[in-house]
Amino acid sequence: DNELRCKCGCGAVELQEGFAEALDNLRAVYGYPMIPTSACRCPDHNRMVGGHHNSLHLTFNLHWNTKTCAIDVARPSALLYPDRLGTLVGVALRRGFSVGLAPTFVHLDWRSQCCIIPADRELGTVQYKPSVLWTY
Repeated sequence: DNELRCKCGCGAVELQEGFAEALDNLRAVYGYPMIPTSACRCPDHNRMVGGHHNSLHLTFNLHWNTKTCAIDVARPSALLYPDRLGTLVGVALRRGFSVGLAPTFVHLDWRSQCCIIPADRELGTVQYKPSVLWTY
């Protein structure tokens, strides 16, 4: 839990039910270290780092009615470990994570498990956001 706490100093850690276990499973199957650079963010810290107002890093997201279900991890070095990035992306996508690739980090979120599309929530049907892969 300590590595997932808000980095502003408030120490907030609020994870969506099942997210910690999903991360543990991802780490185990991936088989290499995953170094968190950002996970839980209180609203003040999210604003400070320029996070989206509906970020899945938020300790509570009113739009999606969810706790934190996103993590950023240090991007594996392509020079030292040429196969690790592809392995991480493949394992994450197969386990229902969405993946965002940035030059220095990999964003992993569980939108496919915790984000009910708002219009459908109002209609009483359940449809989750699909997993996606993107670059920053």
